[in-house]
Amino acid sequence: MRKVLADPSAERAVLSGLITYGDQVYVDVADLLSDDIFTVDSNQHIYLCIKNIFDKQTSPTLDIASIMSSAQELSIGHIFAHKEEVQHLKAICDFPVDIKNVRKFAGKIKKLEIARSIYGKMDHIKESMLDVTGSESVASILGIAEEQIYNLAETLSGEPESAPVSVSSNIEEYVEELSKQVVDQIGIPTGFPVYDQAIGGGLRRGTINVIAARPKTGKTLLADNMGYHIANKLNIPVLNMDTEMSKEDHIHKDLELQRRVVSANAITNKQRNIYSRPSIEHQQIQKRNRPIANATSNHGVNGRQNINDINSREYKLKPTTFIKVSEGFINNYLLISFKTKSI
Repeated sequence: MRKVLADPSAERAVLSGLITYGDQVYVDVADLLSDDIFTVDSNQHIYLCIKNIFDKQTSPTLDIASIMSSAQELSIGHIFAHKEEVQHLKAICDFPVDIKNVRKFAGKIKKLEIARSIYGKMDHIKESMLDVTGSESVASILGIAEEQIYNLAETLSGEPESAPVSVSSNIEEYVEELSKQVVDQIGIPTGFPVYDQAIGGGLRRGTINVIAARPKTGKTLLADNMGYHIANKLNIPVLNMDTEMSKEDHIHKDLELQRRVVSANAITNKQRNIYSRPSIEHQQIQKRNRPIANATSNHGVNGRQNINDINSREYKLKPTTFIKVSEGFINNYLLISFKTKSI
């Protein structure tokens, strides 16, 4: 018996989470959802109704009446003329799910949808292989399978390959546009002028800057310096995603940026006295550290986490433009990117 690549219970959990928690969950899972990931027709219809509500309203309250009204707007209201469809909707509304698990279930049914797509591509590959005569090169035979998978990957990325264009097309308009946007520095300054110059004028939108070095050579301190400068001096949000160091480790690093009195793991008795009594030196430390507390720098990830959880934290950022600093995902590498998040 052929295995079905579906999980109706996970589908119910996602729909129930959307209805119960509303926009608090929708912003967390919208990047994973589409009607195609639901294998039950009734679930597809309910999702389309829910999506229609979120597209038209800000922070809506969902219930059976609003979903049925949305179905009328989409011209699929006749579906709920059947008693079993209304009972199915009521069962989903009553389906218990913890808010923390909704994205996990959404990720699961998304992966199953990808698996179904790959399975479908395999049928096309098998049919194409029947046309092989043996006179083809090994590379061209492998290319039959690769093309199908490549097309699928392209579809999943949402960025279809564009047709070739002339490099010189519209060059005059482009140069004229640049002449109207004269700036002292092209990208976002990191606080390190020499580094900014080396990478062509600071951090540029849509780029990834890789800094590689052996362990314990200062990559984290460099990242915290950059994050503090960009968040505090330029008022640009910074998402610090570190899978190795804890939040407390970064606090020590931030304190060291202002006054080098705190060690990596503990403070001395002399230092403890400085922090615990209302001395002039203590007041100066508080004054220096206040900009760190007010800076819009976020400690995003702590410890090894599932990639879905990591993406979720990034997606839930309110600002649409931010600097993302990633450390620990690839050993001995620091990744810095200037991103624009689509909502």
